[in-house]
Amino acid sequence: MIKVQKSLLKILSDVLWRKTSEYTYSEQEWEDILSTAEDQGVLLLALQGCTSIRQQVSAASWLKWRSKMLSTMINNEVLMEAQSKIAEALKNQSIPYAVLKGASLSACYYNPFARALGDIDLLVPVQFVDRASEILISQGFCAPEDSFAHPYHIDFYKNSVVAELHDAVSTFPDSPAGTEAKQYMESWPEQLRQKHIGNYTFNCLSDSHQALSLLLHMERHMTTGCIGLRQLCDWAAFLTSVMPDYFANRIVPELRLCGLKKFAGVLTKTAIRYLGLHSAYGMPFQSVRERDIQAMIEEILRTGSIHNKNNAKDGSNFFVDESGTVSAFHVFVAKMNSLAQRKFPVTKKRPYLLPLFGLYIPLRYWVRSLAGKRRRKSLLRTIMITKQRKRLYRTLNLFKNAPEK
Repeated sequence: MIKVQKSLLKILSDVLWRKTSEYTYSEQEWEDILSTAEDQGVLLLALQGCTSIRQQVSAASWLKWRSKMLSTMINNEVLMEAQSKIAEALKNQSIPYAVLKGASLSACYYNPFARALGDIDLLVPVQFVDRASEILISQGFCAPEDSFAHPYHIDFYKNSVVAELHDAVSTFPDSPAGTEAKQYMESWPEQLRQKHIGNYTFNCLSDSHQALSLLLHMERHMTTGCIGLRQLCDWAAFLTSVMPDYFANRIVPELRLCGLKKFAGVLTKTAIRYLGLHSAYGMPFQSVRERDIQAMIEEILRTGSIHNKNNAKDGSNFFVDESGTVSAFHVFVAKMNSLAQRKFPVTKKRPYLLPLFGLYIPLRYWVRSLAGKRRRKSLLRTIMITKQRKRLYRTLNLFKNAPEK
């Protein structure tokens, strides 16, 4: 971990728990810290804790970061207003819904407005998707043809606002733990709760469903190589919205059945170590080792925000599966085949072409990287990161509900 990352973690740790601290950094150090915060999706949160920055940087630098902060705050308000109108319409039509991620997690922070919002995520039962879609369209949203390509949500667009209409929170692996997670999440309409941010009121998942939904979201993004500090801050903020005993006795047992207890434990211990989360939340996870915590923080700091997926400095995504047990070669072949089928539909009808496109895709990337059109990847770094991630995923034992020790 480099100095700028340590500085950012300290700032986030203080601002999350309402600690007032004065930081003294040079202008270049501030630039590096805030640039890292922006990459990690926590710029607005970090700026909330940097009360001394204005006196330590030039006017031009301050105006640049202040402009980014104001832009994010305006975007938050636009999204909250749009979400409120959609939620009200769904309520009037007696359509059950829950706000996922976004505002539902912002409400867990002591200052909800310090968390940047990206889009609007709404979960509705599958039988109400058509009616909910009609409501979005009636409010001026549209869904281009490629909006329907995702397996469990439809993307709707209206100017700068993106609304994702979900009929599920995630895909689930074909395993006993995956089946348990799927069945448990399907009970979400029975346990809705309301949350408030300012004058806005909306439905959210119950605490136990929220925990599982958040872990499913993080697992999916992590195994594609783009979990970041915003997700860790969200997890820490969510935990503080429930009592430690309730988390240990009511939520953790369900996470174990879903094969995500170890993942939750490593994230919780990482938040305790690096974000100052209260240690009481770590009591159910005494078996988490120091090397697990170090591996997780390295995974989080490696890429950053989920929006930086395509800017990763290594290509380890193509060599690692979520179990960490499949050989790099077999993972690479499987992912190349999947990519070829998605990019070149002809391969679905003529699968004998897959090996050809399996060679063409990486060759095309290599040529584009030489031309400066794509980020170059370091082979040695890719090998090193692939090994690290495989070890971490084997440790996490994702979606395997092993018996308690």
